[in-house]
Amino acid sequence: MDVEREPRYEYTKQDCIGALQEAAEELGEDPTQHSYQRLDILPSAATIQSRFSSWKAAKAETDVIARSVRNWI
Repeated sequence: MDVEREPRYEYTKQDCIGALQEAAEELGEDPTQHSYQRLDILPSAATIQSRFSSWKAAKAETDVIARSVRNWI
């Protein structure tokens, strides 16, 4: 039996950073995993955590990038 599957999209670290920044804007604060999951944004919290080794590491890298962008403005 041949089963057709949807192609899988591999989210990059940049995709994850963008999603965390979007969540922070919507929430008005740094998102927790729980608050992020309630927003139903992709990639999932589990994917973000696996890309960065932990949720804390993902948020730390996102904050560093956001601060460097703000410094250029």
